[in-house]
Amino acid sequence: RELNVSFEKNGMIRDSKHLSTGQRAVWALCLRLAFIDELFKNDAPFIILDDPFVALDAENMIGVAKLLRELSRGRQMIYFTCHESRFLSK
Repeated sequence: RELNVSFEKNGMIRDSKHLSTGQRAVWALCLRLAFIDELFKNDAPFIILDDPFVALDAENMIGVAKLLRELSRGRQMIYFTCHESRFLSK
């Protein structure tokens, strides 16, 4: 209802302020995709991503690249990036 995220870490419930900038970028994408899935049941629009993961380190970028490749199978995604370290495939 309030669109807040919470998670457990070290036995305590935390809010999104405890996420890193990169984790917040991934969370924001997931939230947007959930909205799109809910609003456009059968005719989802294309999604434009303009370098949303600049705050991710190389290791986490690998995981996000795999996730985006999987997610893009069911929807059209246009992904812009300005640095080769953010390429989804080489």
